[in-house]
Amino acid sequence: MRERAFLPWYTQNNCLRPDQTRDEYWFEFLEAYDDAKCPLGQGVLERTWRLSGSCEPPTVATQFEDPRLRRLVAWCRELQLVAGDGPFFLSVRTVAAKLGLGSPRRASAVLRRLVDLEILDEVEKGGPDTNKATRFRYLCPL
Repeated sequence: MRERAFLPWYTQNNCLRPDQTRDEYWFEFLEAYDDAKCPLGQGVLERTWRLSGSCEPPTVATQFEDPRLRRLVAWCRELQLVAGDGPFFLSVRTVAAKLGLGSPRRASAVLRRLVDLEILDEVEKGGPDTNKATRFRYLCPL
């Protein structure tokens, strides 16, 4: 995962210093990557959302009749693929907006059910007190 994130940045960057090698940039990237504490950017959320709509839903998603739930499970799988072994961030407001659920409270209930069904693991609770999105891990086969 880390190399998948590094390579596009490195090959498309026009501001590299000529006195620094690719390996030196790689090591700097690894250090920054390990220290990252903030959620994935909107670009990743949008890209994985689009992917979740064009790929076959995971087998575990077929238990749901509602296509929005199937899409949410597929989206979580895509987010986990990007996050690698680590957890991914997903806010209830984002889920509510993408699925058209009308309120974060409904999105929170949906995510709790996915945790209850052991499709997701809630690694770290977010919310208004922390001003952070909840961190999840997708538990089903990728």
